[in-house]
Amino acid sequence: MKEFRRFSFNSSIYLVANILGAALPFLLLPFLTRELGAVEYGKIGLVASAYALLLPIVGLGTHAFVRTSYYQCTPQEQKAILGNAIILVAIACISVFIIVIGIGYVVPMPLPVKYIFVGVLSAFGQNLISVKLVIWQMSGKPARYGLLSVFLTAMNLALSIFLVFFAQLESIGRILGMWLPALLVGPLTML
Repeated sequence: MKEFRRFSFNSSIYLVANILGAALPFLLLPFLTRELGAVEYGKIGLVASAYALLLPIVGLGTHAFVRTSYYQCTPQEQKAILGNAIILVAIACISVFIIVIGIGYVVPMPLPVKYIFVGVLSAFGQNLISVKLVIWQMSGKPARYGLLSVFLTAMNLALSIFLVFFAQLESIGRILGMWLPALLVGPLTML
């Protein structure tokens, strides 16, 4: 019975964190669409699609590898795997940026290179966050998982609100609001 209560408690933390992570940006949607309009929101959609494409390419499934190897390794081997995962993601990040710049010289890009650069760095940070979340899941620390997930969502919303409504950066403000949390918090999660 004790295991069931623990399982139920941990599951509820993951559930609440995931619901908040999905619901809060959804609640901001009517305000952003009214403030930005269809064209600006189309730019955000294009950038969000590019980011969704960059995430798995930059991450190379490292968080899944960390998850599968967690119980098969000693703590010393886990540290080595984590270090190798970070190096692999960094190499992928640099490679993607070089490839995108190379393609940009041949074919006109739908996004400015500076957006792609920030997006690749943000994808790097998001993959580091994903690895940290996996580690916390596997080590039975759902509260830390939930707090980090909700913190990132709150930071995303706060930055978006500030940059769109107060700094008047329009679509760029929302894009930065989506990317900066991962860009800033990702490297800190590995300390």
